[in-house]
Parts: sequence; C-alpha cells; structure tokens
Amino acid sequence: MPSALRSLRQRGDAVGEWQGSRQWVRPDETRRTRNDKTTIRKRRIVMFEQIVQIAGSLLILSAFVATQTRRLKHDSWTYLVLNLVGSATLAVLALQEQQWGFLLLEGVWAIVSIAGVITKLNLVGDTRLELMTSSV
Repeated sequence: MPSALRSLRQRGDAVGEWQGSRQWVRPDETRRTRNDKTTIRKRRIVMFEQIVQIAGSLLILSAFVATQTRRLKHDSWTYLVLNLVGSATLAVLALQEQQWGFLLLEGVWAIVSIAGVITKLNLVGDTRLELMTSSV
C-alpha cells in the first residue's frame, strides 16, 4: 500500500479498500468479476421466451404458407389448430411483457381461431347426428 494512502488510513480520511494489486475502490463502487446467479437465470428465461415466441410464430406462418400454396384448406383441423396454438402462445407472452398492441393482434387472432374450431366441431357434430338419424 502506498505510504500516502497508509497515512490517510491512519488518520481515518480514506474510505474503501484495495482490490487486486493496484486498484483502490470505494465501497459503493465495488466491481463484480462474476455474473450473479440471478443475471444468468434472467438470461435463460429471456432466451426461453424468445424460443417460445419463435415457435409460436412458426406455427402461424406454416399454416399461412400451407394455405397460400393450397396444401391446406382454411377450414382444416391442421390449419385451425396451428393458428390457435401459435396465436394463443404469442398472446400469453405479450400479456406477460405488457405489449398491448401485440396482445390485441394475437388475442383477436386466437379468438377467431377458437371460433373456427367451434364451428368445425359443430359441423362434425351435425354430420354425426345426420348419420345416426339416417341409419335408423
């Protein structure tokens, strides 16, 4: 420790401590050399959320592309389920992040998808009912 600093410490004027061989740091300026466990955990959570967002987006986009290329019909189960799962996933993430515009978009998309699924279920139920009554 330099003699000038030693004399300051003896008088009580110096506050702080030595870190390493050359660095004098005040208590409020303490530097960390390693990441906190919470910082690493937050990064992992953010990365996981990003992966889930990408997965939800890919579900919606795959349904859209398949419909545009006439590989799926807009009222098929695959199309409806891909849209519902993808939009609901993105709506939940938008709600957590308080992204209101994105929540509006994905929330409405999910509601419309649910309506399509309910319509499809009613059509399937009506068809079964007709088959049962016609066979009697």
